[in-house]
Formats: sequence, C-alpha cells, structure tokens
Amino acid sequence: YEDVNSYSDFWSWLTLGYMPLMNLHDVPVSEGSTLDLGANSWNQSQVYLNRYRRVGPIKLSQELAEDVECKNKDVANTFGMSCTKRVNVNMDIEPTVMDQTQSVYDEATDRTVWLNGWLLPSRMKVLELESQGWLNPKTNRVRVSNLMYHPDSE
Repeated sequence: YEDVNSYSDFWSWLTLGYMPLMNLHDVPVSEGSTLDLGANSWNQSQVYLNRYRRVGPIKLSQELAEDVECKNKDVANTFGMSCTKRVNVNMDIEPTVMDQTQSVYDEATDRTVWLNGWLLPSRMKVLELESQGWLNPKTNRVRVSNLMYHPDSE
C-alpha cells in the first residue's frame, strides 16, 4: 500500500513484480542478466525464497465504497460527482500496518478473482481486469493474498 498510488502503479506492481516473483517458471538470475539457466520444475516454481511453498492460487479481492446521498447536492450535480461512505480505515493520515491488518475488510465477493500460476490464462485474466476497470473510483482497498506453507514451523 505504500508504493501504489494509481491504478497503473497497481497493475505494474502485479504484472512485473508480484506475480513473476510468486511464480518462478525460470531459474532466477540477477536483474539485467542475459543468462538462461532453464526452466524450474513445477515443484521448484511453487517455492518462494527457497523455503516457503505456495499452496493454491493467488486471490485478488477488493472492498467497494458504498454510495450515499451527497451532503451538498448542488455541488455534486454541478460537477457530476457522486458521494460514498467513508472507508473503514482513515486514509487521510498514513495508516500503520496494524491499522491495515486489523481493520474490518468488507470484501465484494462478486469481484474476487483467483489466479493459478502466471502462465497465459492468468496473464490474460489480469489484462482483462485492467482493461475492464476492475479497479475503479468505487474501490476502497485491494487485497492480494496467497497461502504459504513453512515446513519448519510445524
């Protein structure tokens, strides 16, 4: 939440950062390297930071703003604006991680998307979401989540 300031920032972060990092199909090399060390096995592609295993798909969900009647109808009508109920977390001041994780998140389940891997179907789905305005002015917050298993923590 600290580095994403626009819709395009979110889509860039998701497609160029998060999804490739969570779905390593090729053996990783340093940035800018032209080395091709080949493909990871399916088992290796499910491991994050050499220790954590991703279990299941990645979930994209969002919380939507609720429409409310505008306090100043003249201004709203003049500028073609609509009004929404305040977010569950005060975003006017910089929220802490605790504020973000402990606040109520009212998921719009009809807009939840599951991405299994980062092969063509998931890439096409992300492009479709971006082009169809999955993020829009009614979006309060977005969650990108996945389940990780750490064998040493049992």
